[in-house]
Amino acid sequence: MTASQGDLELLQDPVAQGLLNDQTILRLAYTWTDDARRVVPHWFHWNGHEVVLGTPRDAPKVRTLQENPHVALTIDTTELEPRVLLI
Repeated sequence: MTASQGDLELLQDPVAQGLLNDQTILRLAYTWTDDARRVVPHWFHWNGHEVVLGTPRDAPKVRTLQENPHVALTIDTTELEPRVLLI
């Protein structure tokens, strides 16, 4: 694939598609209200265009993410030849 880092075309790569569509767990990294960095495992759904996360409306992270929506996502495997997708 000739796309450069950050190009959304990379999400069409077979490895990326496998990670987005398999039963994998995403890790969500974000900044808490006291500027502490947090990383939490999270279930997700790939709808073909967006990574969709579900959480209760009153979950504490909802307010925090509304105030500071900058996040990083990782989706990876635990098998011997690890595959990793960083978003």
